[in-house]
Formats: sequence, structure tokens, C-alpha cells
Amino acid sequence: MQTNRFQIVLLILFVLSNTFLIGQIDIDHYRKVYKQGEVTLKKRVKVSFFYSEAHDAYHAKVSHRYEKLYLNSNQSKGLTQVAFNPSQDVQLQRARYFKLDSAGEKTLIENVKVKYADEKDYFIENIFYNDLKVKQFNCSVYLPKDYVVSYSYDVIYTDLKFLTSFFFQQNNVGMEDVEISFKKNKDVDFHIYQYNLMEIEKEETESTITYSGKKLRQYKPTSYSVKGNYYLPHVVISVEEYRTPNRTQPVLNSTTAMYEWYNTLIKELHPDDVFLKQLSAEITSNLATDEEKIQAIFTWVQANIQYVAFEDGIAGFKPSEAQDVVNLKYGDCKGMANLLVNLLRAEGFDARHVWVGTRGNNYSYKMPSLIVDNHMICGLKFNGQTYYLDGTSKSASWDHAPAHIEGKEVLIANGDTYELDMVQLSPPESNVLRVNGKIDLSSDDPMIDIDVELTGHFYRDFNSYSTYSSLEKKPNVPFYFIQPYLDGVKIDEVSEPTLTPEGVKFNIKGRFYNIAVSDHTAVFPFLDILALEMTNEKNPPIYIDFPQLIDVTLELDNGGKLASTNYPMATIGNDFYSAKFYTEVVGNKQVVRQQLRLNVLHSPIYETEPWFDFMAQVKAFNFYPLTYE
Repeated sequence: MQTNRFQIVLLILFVLSNTFLIGQIDIDHYRKVYKQGEVTLKKRVKVSFFYSEAHDAYHAKVSHRYEKLYLNSNQSKGLTQVAFNPSQDVQLQRARYFKLDSAGEKTLIENVKVKYADEKDYFIENIFYNDLKVKQFNCSVYLPKDYVVSYSYDVIYTDLKFLTSFFFQQNNVGMEDVEISFKKNKDVDFHIYQYNLMEIEKEETESTITYSGKKLRQYKPTSYSVKGNYYLPHVVISVEEYRTPNRTQPVLNSTTAMYEWYNTLIKELHPDDVFLKQLSAEITSNLATDEEKIQAIFTWVQANIQYVAFEDGIAGFKPSEAQDVVNLKYGDCKGMANLLVNLLRAEGFDARHVWVGTRGNNYSYKMPSLIVDNHMICGLKFNGQTYYLDGTSKSASWDHAPAHIEGKEVLIANGDTYELDMVQLSPPESNVLRVNGKIDLSSDDPMIDIDVELTGHFYRDFNSYSTYSSLEKKPNVPFYFIQPYLDGVKIDEVSEPTLTPEGVKFNIKGRFYNIAVSDHTAVFPFLDILALEMTNEKNPPIYIDFPQLIDVTLELDNGGKLASTNYPMATIGNDFYSAKFYTEVVGNKQVVRQQLRLNVLHSPIYETEPWFDFMAQVKAFNFYPLTYE
């Protein structure tokens, strides 16, 4: 009898745990707030360290527990994936699916047998990463549109330098309740770096550091948004050293320690000097100057080596052999950088391996963590300057770094030591889109005729698109560059571009439709020179391709008639982003002038109201008319 009672108690506890684990869910509230998609009801991440006697080393265990609500989901069986790489061992613990009734009560649908979960290759933005895998599971029966999944898993790190970032939330996901905690260990020294924790509370005791947040703001990025590490709340943990009964083991206690590990990987490379010398000689044959040889080698790598982000284990950090990249005709950034280094060295140049975090990374080498950089390039010491050659960029030239690394800190190999430097940020005046022309209003079918000039990064991007576009798409390249600024214009004719070392020029002809006619004629002559989406406090900051200057001069020809109004010069903005708009009379014609100067790489992360106000004012000029009686 007592045994039966015990079994009944266990059964009741099991039912309660599966039915009421998450509590009643106010489904109408979540539909109102989030409409559809994923809502994380609860997220718990616990980081702890343990000693492995077999390895005489400390490892890390990261325990994850999630309870997620899916609203109006289009995944009929609720596929859930847990990504990992060779530095991690993932152990799924539990997974359950629940259905909801109209009152938000939950009923267990399936307790998944996670030990049979599939292990698959993983793709990010359609790029295959051989060293990234997923363990995945789903429900064996079809799920309703609204359902809850509760699951947990542990991740084991055997090498503590690969323990890096922990995000409290992801984009487009509602976050109701999150907690990330780090358990202290007397034998493990670590430091936690904090990013964007305005909505996160921190509590520290003798044994634990805990970060928690509730009802976090939901971020919905646009195509112009910066990467999430600029604004999403997260922390980065860097383990400095640990102590075992037998030794003290440094991990990543400084930038020097990072470089020392990177340098061990470089020292393991064995370039085929004879092969590379022969190849470099073929590439540079009949070239007289050093500049011509550098350009030839750089162009050859850009044209002949396909960039493929294919990685395998340690190759996520160690470059492929230069000769292997040549033979395969493809390589990742590290392989292409290593090839450039060795080809340039074969011609006697001082070329170096360089690590850098692209502008998608909002970190500095002041933080010793492998998350700081995500890219490798070639550094060239030449004529007293350091140039940064990125073979993965089709728009870059050897003497002008591509825009995605401008303003970024770099780590330059120098044998057993290293150098820190900054990729120079180009001034707006070196990256110009200039429009000069006229709008003919004297006929019933107003026309626009403009000359367009592109310099700097505008020009390099144009040249790249033109060089690597198919024959049938080449004629559309000028249209692609100018079309965002010509709202209300139907382009009829585009001239053949004229390319010079300084820039590119082409002509555009078309019909001008920004006119309203009633008892008088209103012309809206200001172009849409801020080709960025309007943003507000609900959206993340905007990524700006590079510092730039857009300068427009348009002459209005209305058969000698002058508009009844003119606009005095209006200057808005500040030293980082500014604009000018005005009109003036020159002879018997009106001239419209507008200029946009952006000397920032992204819109403000904090204190965003001045930026929103600036954008609104610039956009407003699109609706400022000149009136003809």
C-alpha cells in the first residue's frame, strides 16, 4: 500500500511539473505586445568551473535553460537548434513541448528523447562552416500555431580561452526574464567586461556574480542596422589564469598573451618558398617600380582566389598554407592574408600578418579575448608607412584600406613581439558623390540632365561592381549608385562611365516628376540625399558605409521665369553630421544647392534624439517647394 502511495505521489509531481512548470500564460497580452514570433519567457545561464584531474586543467560548464513561447509560428514541428564548435561539448538535458488553450493553460504534448537528437552541419547566412555543428530536435507531432518549448543543455569548454560572450537577448526576440550568473572559484581568475547593460541589474556575493533583466526592450534591426554587439546587452568573460595542484596556467591575461598564442599558429606554417618565389616572379614580370609590383600581387590575389568562409577546427584561427590556397584557388580571410604576406615577402617587401576586428565588432584589444578580432589581413611596411591589404575585398586597393576596417584597431605581427595600430579613417571630403546639372521646366514634359562624379570609396565600390558584374549587368551599375537619390525621377538614359585614377563620371538623363500643378506650379527640387531609412527609438543604430560628402547643384530652367520664393541657407547638424540647403538666383535661373556631410561610421548609440531630429529635418527638405505663379 505504501509503495502504491509513493508511486501516486511521483505521478502527481510529474504531471504538475509538466503542466504548471511555466505557469498560466497571458497569451492575449503577448499577442498584443509581440504580434508573432519568439518570446523567451525565461532564460537562465550559469557558468561554473571544475577541475579535470585527467587533464590537470580547469574546464568550464555553462548550463542553459530556456522556456520559449512561439506565437503564430510557421514551424509545424518546432525545430530547435543548439550550435557548438570543436572547442565545446554539448550535452542536451531535457526538452518538452506544450500546447496552450484559450485561457493560456498548458498541456504537455511531448517529452522529447534528447539523447537521440540529430547532429548536423550548420550554415550562417548560407555560408558553410565546417567547424560549426548543431544538435537539433523537434516535436514528433504537428504543433499548433501557438506553443511553448522548454529545454535545457550544458556546454563544456575544455580550453578556457574559448569562453567569451554571453548575450542576454537576441534581435527580434521578446525577452521577459533573463539571468546570467558566474560562480566564483578560488583557483580561477577571470574578468567580466560589460556592454549595454542599461536594463540589466548586477548582484555580487562572495560566491556568485549575477546579472538579471526583465521585460527587455525588443530590438528589430533593419537592413541599415549595425551589428548586435553595439547595442544588445551582453557580457564578455576573459579567464586570466587558473591554478591546479601541480601548476599555474596563464590563459588570456593580456594582449601579449593573445598574440603569443596567435604567433604559435603562425610559426607552425611552412611556406613553399621556391614555389611562391616563382609565382611572384611571374606576377611581377616586366614591372619596374615597387608600387607596380605591389599592385600586381594584390590584384592577382583578388582576381584569382575566391573567398570562402570554410573552416575546420583550429583553422578558425590558423591560416592555411599559402601554396595550398594557390592550388585550391580559394581560401578564407586568413589563408588569403597569408598568401599576400608570402608573395610580397618573396619580392623582398616587409609584409606582416595582421589581426583586426571589422566594424561589425565593437571591441578593443584592451580586452584580452578571442572575440575582439574576426578577420585577418596583410600589413605592408613601405616607404615609412603601414598599408593594410585585404584580399577578400574586391573594392579595396593596396594603398587604400576597405571601408569595413577603417577606424579599427589592428594587431600587427612583429616576430616575438607585436604592434598595435589604427587603420586610418578617411575624411568625408575624400569620398564624394557630386551631382551637377539642370532641370528643364520650360516644357510640358520636364526633364533632368545631370553629371555624376564619384570619388574615394564611392569610386572604389563602383569600380568593384563594374569589374565583377556580369556583362548584362554592367550597364546597370551607374543606375544602382544614383537611383537611391533620384526619387521622383524616371531615368531614360545613362552614359558610358569615364574612369580615371581619381574617380568615375557619367551622365544621367530622365523625366522629372516632382511637380504639383494647381492654380500655381510647385516644384520640389531637393534630392533625397540621405539614402538611409528613417529610424526611431524602436530600431538599432544605423551603419554608415564610410565618411562621405554628397554635394548637389541643380540649375532650374523655366523659360526665364523665377520662383516667387527663395530659401536662405539652412545649416543643420554638428561636426559629425551636417547638411546645408539653399537656393539662389544666378542670372535668370534659380540654382538649388544641397550638401550632406557624414563624418561618423554609425549613428549615435546613446543620446539619439539629436540624430533623429537631424534625419527628420534632412528628409523634410524633400517636401520644400519652389512656387511659380
